[in-house]
Amino acid sequence: VSQSRYLLKYFKEKLASKFPELNFHKATFKVQPTIDIDQAFAIKEKSFFRWMFACLKAFASMRFKHLSKLIAIKLGNAKDPFDVYDEFDRLHAKYNLKAVYFFLFSKNRTKYDINISRNNARFRKLIQKLAVNSTIGIHPSYHSKSNMRVVEEELSALSAVSFQLVDSSRQHFLKI
Repeated sequence: VSQSRYLLKYFKEKLASKFPELNFHKATFKVQPTIDIDQAFAIKEKSFFRWMFACLKAFASMRFKHLSKLIAIKLGNAKDPFDVYDEFDRLHAKYNLKAVYFFLFSKNRTKYDINISRNNARFRKLIQKLAVNSTIGIHPSYHSKSNMRVVEEELSALSAVSFQLVDSSRQHFLKI
């Protein structure tokens, strides 16, 4: 790397001596953190039935350590592994960055759209909390590609919850 820099500097100096009218601009860049939220929480805000199914599945496959983790998280004795939003906020504040969070905000849960219910109060509060210092975008549901009204409805619902005009989107990776 240092040899490459030396060669570039040498080349730049030679160009500048031969063509003094050349203007060399210093390269600048901007970091824009973007985070897709397909599932806001892994365990703690999922419905009782989804949690119970996960517990039964862990028990049936004799994954007792995982089962105890599921129980501890649901009881509030352990942290949900997806609940990293405070850490993100600290990092973004430390480096003076404004993130864009793309939320899956589908009306119905499907095989590919597995987020918690968009009517969940803690999920809605999370979106509102993040909207204070970040931009909220839509992560359109899997089936929205074939129905524009679905996208419009998801955008409208997410805008209402976030108190922001949602005009950023990151399409579902399975549909690209």
